[in-house]
Amino acid sequence: IAEMLGIEHGKYLRLYDQAKRIVYEKFPYTHLKFSKRLVFEEMKKIIGKLKLTPEYLEKVYWETIFEEIKPYDGVVETLRVLSERYKLVIASNGFRSIQVEKLKRMKLSPFFEYVICSEEAGVNKPDTGFFKYLLGKIGASPEHCVMVGDSPFDDIRGANNIGMRSVRVRMGLFKNVDCNDETGYPIFEIDEINKLLEIFWL
Repeated sequence: IAEMLGIEHGKYLRLYDQAKRIVYEKFPYTHLKFSKRLVFEEMKKIIGKLKLTPEYLEKVYWETIFEEIKPYDGVVETLRVLSERYKLVIASNGFRSIQVEKLKRMKLSPFFEYVICSEEAGVNKPDTGFFKYLLGKIGASPEHCVMVGDSPFDDIRGANNIGMRSVRVRMGLFKNVDCNDETGYPIFEIDEINKLLEIFWL
C-alpha cells in the first residue's frame, strides 16, 4: 500500500499507526474501532490527500491479509477433534464479513456453528453486553462455556466478568502480555493450540 500511495515505507507505517490510534480513540467500544476504511480516512486528513480512495485501500488491505493468512500449526486437527464433541463458536471484535472470510480462506468454517462479532452485538469484548448477546444467540449459560482466547484484556477479562471459564493461548499479538489482577486469570494457560485436547481430555 505504501508503494501504491508513493509514500516511503517507514513513513507509511508511522502515518498508519497515528491514524489507527485516532480511530481507536473515537470508537473504543464498537466494531468501528477495527474499520480500516476509517483508518485510511484519518490518514487522508493527516497528509491532506491520498492517491487512492479509503474504500479502495481498505479492499487492498484485506485482500492482502486474506491471501497470506493461514492457521497456526495444530489448529486444524485440534478443531476437528473438538468439533466432534463440542459446539464451537467464534467470538470476535470487528466485522462479521471479515471473520467469515478469514475462516473460509483457512478452510476452518466447517468446524464452527456460530460466528459472533461485535458488529452485531453492538459492543466489543470485554463488555458483558457482548457475552450476553453471544450466550443468547447460542442458547447457553456462562457456566457451560469455556472461552479460549489470546487477549488478556478482551477474552480473559470478558469471560471472567460474566462467570465463564477461560483458557489463555499465548500466541500471536499478545504472546508476551501477562494476565493481571485487572484482567483476572484463566483456569489454564497454554502456548500451543493442540494442548486444548489435553485440557478437554480428548
